[in-house]
Amino acid sequence: MDKQMLSIMFEEKEEKFTGEEVAVFKRYIEENVAYSENIFEFLEENLSYYSARYTSEHYFSPSEYFHVNSNPVSSDEFLKNMDLYEKSIEWHSSTVHPQDSEYVMRKEKYVDLGDFPLTIKELIAHLNEYSKQGYFMIDLLILVHNEIYQYLPQKDFLFKWKNTSQIKEKLKQHQYFSFRSLSKEIVEDENSIILLPIFTPIRKMLFLGEYGYKNGLIQYGRILERISQHLEKTGQPFEHIEYLDTSKVNEILHLDGVERSIMEVFITKS
Repeated sequence: MDKQMLSIMFEEKEEKFTGEEVAVFKRYIEENVAYSENIFEFLEENLSYYSARYTSEHYFSPSEYFHVNSNPVSSDEFLKNMDLYEKSIEWHSSTVHPQDSEYVMRKEKYVDLGDFPLTIKELIAHLNEYSKQGYFMIDLLILVHNEIYQYLPQKDFLFKWKNTSQIKEKLKQHQYFSFRSLSKEIVEDENSIILLPIFTPIRKMLFLGEYGYKNGLIQYGRILERISQHLEKTGQPFEHIEYLDTSKVNEILHLDGVERSIMEVFITKS
């Protein structure tokens, strides 16, 4: 049966139904039994898949499944672990990179904030206006002068991560694996600063399970917005890459993509 004949048949039958009813039927029924101009699954599979979520027997969404199974449930264990999580942040801050460490004094792996470009000093000062608890699930790496440094909340120095000349070149070579075009002025700037926020939800999941992951996503988003708003407020030219091939970036940084992963990247001028 050709499309013209099919259209005539539907028009004849539709007189018995209201316009609202016809719209519903076309949207959720007709597309599953016959081809019509209303079907958009032939144009975009993802749109079609999710638009049929109420009618398709094959529909399944891992994200929705996770969402409804990661709600917190009050219990003695949960409350106890909440307290343990807060204390673990204090323990980590005081023992992993202690302010009075002899290694900090030697400056072998630590560099004072005063030795960095103004862009970095202002950003760190802004981030330090907030509680360090919010940063525990994120390792913010700052790539500058072909070196990577890790941001340490509420401290006046950065930790030298590793030599990164090859990492920076790989990222630039592939346009940071962005799905959209980027500003050449910023991307090709030899003195550009790259911000790599690594998401590490396992640190909270150890204590609060799947809810720790859900809550971690929220906190991760807050910090990204914190960075973005600061760069906008200071008038600093920057690129906020939200859509990128995260697997490729994880691979370059040697991240497993699960317990440690990259979701977004910032590039700005020094």
